[in-house]
Amino acid sequence: MKYNINTTCRFLLLSAMTISLALGMNSCKKEEPLDVDYSGRKVLTGNRSETDKWLDENILKPYNVAAIWRYTDIETHYGYDIVPPMEENVVPFMKMLDYVFMQSYIEVYEGSKAYKDPADFIRTYIPKQILLLGEYEYEGEGVRKLGQAEGGRKILLFGINHWQNKDDLSEFFHTMFHEFSHILHQNKLYSDKFQEITKDKYTGQWFNPKDDSAKRFRISREEGFVSDYARKNKDEDFVETLTYYLVLSPDGWQQLLAGIDGREKAAEAAEKAENEHKTKEEIDQIRNATMVSVTNAARDAIVRKQAIVASYLAEKWSIDIDQLRDIVQRRLQVAYGTINTRTIVNGSVTLHPTALDQQILSQGLAAAFPADQLSTFSCDGCHRDLRLKEK
Repeated sequence: MKYNINTTCRFLLLSAMTISLALGMNSCKKEEPLDVDYSGRKVLTGNRSETDKWLDENILKPYNVAAIWRYTDIETHYGYDIVPPMEENVVPFMKMLDYVFMQSYIEVYEGSKAYKDPADFIRTYIPKQILLLGEYEYEGEGVRKLGQAEGGRKILLFGINHWQNKDDLSEFFHTMFHEFSHILHQNKLYSDKFQEITKDKYTGQWFNPKDDSAKRFRISREEGFVSDYARKNKDEDFVETLTYYLVLSPDGWQQLLAGIDGREKAAEAAEKAENEHKTKEEIDQIRNATMVSVTNAARDAIVRKQAIVASYLAEKWSIDIDQLRDIVQRRLQVAYGTINTRTIVNGSVTLHPTALDQQILSQGLAAAFPADQLSTFSCDGCHRDLRLKEK
């Protein structure tokens, strides 16, 4: 699963929620094959829109993936108020996902001997269902769920109605790479050496302190993790390390490492020394020594983990992680170029495209539905109008 701490809680369409914990299956190795053929499955036959037809032609047929966007009870969790995405968001979002996620893996396998058709990798291992949900699920302690992988067969992506800016869009890409990485390690296990690097530092309280995300990330990185959520367990640590390496530019990855300065641990050590009535000179020495030792240890831990991740991709999947990162970065920059200034008059959207926008629009990636119109839909209205209907 992929979680994020939400301190502002953008409920928008959500009523008061009953909090429950949805259990994923991220720690199990999958024995059965994932390349189930969905092409012959029963699909919606009544009230088919252009969205449904586009998904059939561009997602189901080429990738053997059913993208579910209409509301259906059995596909979601009863403990939450679930809102389907607005139809206007579905095709643009899936085009983005296809361009950045699916096609990145296809491109990295082009010319490879691993697959005769590079798209076979995606067709085999991508979950056979991608369930799109309009809003987020919120759990206890202010935790907002961004995505969930269920046994390698289905991925749930939450908050599809919120991707009109770069930050929101980047969350979806991060979530998809994160959840897919779970599927990779469920099928082919990574080395036990990975978990040994920070084996005593995993914690179920990874979200603390809840009210200070900057401090939480500093603490996590001083412990040798790329993110706060990576501290939850070894599998989340593994997929977060892999995902951060892919979605951060080379400069961004170096900035992550350089940003570790040991200040939190140093402050704790200095406070302890002060309570022991050390002299100011001794306290300063302890603080400085702690900063150096913590910084070096944390950076070393992250680098060693990344090296294991890189070896895993190369040995188990014949993927050069740096080549894949270059592909992902190039495609991310094109995708982010679609987020541009829009003029909205009476619900109509006028684009002011940049040169980069022109490039992506020529490939058919349309703009998202304007966020300020989300309030025109009610929760009950969405459920009533979009409920799955079959003949």
